[in-house]
Amino acid sequence: MRRIFLRLHVTVEEAHERGEARDLGEVCVETGYRLPDNGWVIPDVSVTHAGQPEGKYLEDSPAIAIEKVSPSNTAEDLAVKTALYFQFGAREVWRIYQKTRQVEVHVPGGSRAVSADQAVTTPLLPGFSLRVAEILGE
Repeated sequence: MRRIFLRLHVTVEEAHERGEARDLGEVCVETGYRLPDNGWVIPDVSVTHAGQPEGKYLEDSPAIAIEKVSPSNTAEDLAVKTALYFQFGAREVWRIYQKTRQVEVHVPGGSRAVSADQAVTTPLLPGFSLRVAEILGE
């Protein structure tokens, strides 16, 4: 997850210096987000919305939530968590599957699978590209 954090951090900072990606805030690792229903989520890596309300936790969902899927995660749990992210303002949710060597990129109303020989990109962050193999440490 460190590779994703570092690459996203550099790319967001560079985009901000160019006056791009103004709707994105900062890149965080294992940061808590309090949801309006008094629930909370802690994505492995996230990118906040610019000016996202903050208290003890950040408020609502991040703009981009990135989760490394573990064997204990059920499909139902992942679906519920992804729906919560979108319900409270996420624009993308990335799920990293080590075992199948792919990343699923979810957006409201759809998703796409990115295989190990491809790169994850996002329209939210022009110029960002990270090979799935690199995310997986290969």
